[in-house]
This record gives sequence, structure tokens and C-alpha cells, in this order.
Amino acid sequence: MADENSYGRKGERRQERLRKKEELLNSSSFRLLEGISKFTDTYHLDPILGLIPGIGDMLTSLCSLPFIYYSIAKVKSIPLTLAVTLNIVVDTVLGMLPFYVGNVLDFFYRSNKKNLDLIVKYVNEDEATVRKVHGQAVISVIAIVLLIVAGVLLIRWIIALFSQN
Repeated sequence: MADENSYGRKGERRQERLRKKEELLNSSSFRLLEGISKFTDTYHLDPILGLIPGIGDMLTSLCSLPFIYYSIAKVKSIPLTLAVTLNIVVDTVLGMLPFYVGNVLDFFYRSNKKNLDLIVKYVNEDEATVRKVHGQAVISVIAIVLLIVAGVLLIRWIIALFSQN
């Protein structure tokens, strides 16, 4: 009797996971991500907008924000959110490289396409992707800690510089 109940619960949990996957991948939020990926990376809107000095890279970075929202609010995964954010930051930094080098690299990096692929495979529980996401999350946490330490050191240096006068 106990075995029948555990099989029944396992089946119910499996059905619930399948329903959630289907709901996630058929939502209007997910279709928005597909559209953003299509326009920014497939139609190369990201590098084209990057040609506009000052605001082009900022606009394409803002277009990536729905990926962060989807991974944290819909998929509810902090490691996935950190991995998605890492891709966005790398794309933004590459796009800001001077002398149009960043625009050329934007043609090849395609962070939104990478993020869409990460999200789809993560939701479908692809083992290699889950490992990759967890690795990128660790790299993101290390980068965040290093940025905080650098910021604190910079503030201390500025304070020491002004206190000497």
C-alpha cells in the first residue's frame, strides 16, 4: 500500500513538473524573450544599435533585462539568473570596446541567444546545461565579490587622497 502511494506521489510530482515546463515555455514572457533574441541577435540589431555612440549599448543592455526577470521571477533560479546576468555583462563590456571592435564582437557573441538557450535547456533539466549554469553562477559570485572589494578599496583610496589635503 505504501509503495502505491509513493508511486502515485512520484507520478503526480512528475506531472506537475511537466505542466510547469510547458507553462514556462508557452508563456507570453517566454515569447517576448524569443522576440528579443530574434531581433537583437538573429537580425543583428545589437551591433547595429551599438553604432550609436553613448546610448546604443545601453539600449541593447536594457533589452536584456527581461531575461533576468524571467530567470528570477518565472523560473525562480538564482544560479540561472547569475549565469544570464554574466552573459549580459560580458556582452555589454564587449560592446563598449572602442574603435568599433565591440560592434564586431557583438556580431559573434549573441548573449540573448545564449541566454534563451540556457533558459530552455535549464527548464528542460539538461544535465550539461545545469552544470554550466552552476559554473557560471560561481564565476558571477566571484566577480561580484571582486567588484565590491575593488569598490571599497577605491573609496578608501579616494578618502585617503582627500584627507591628506
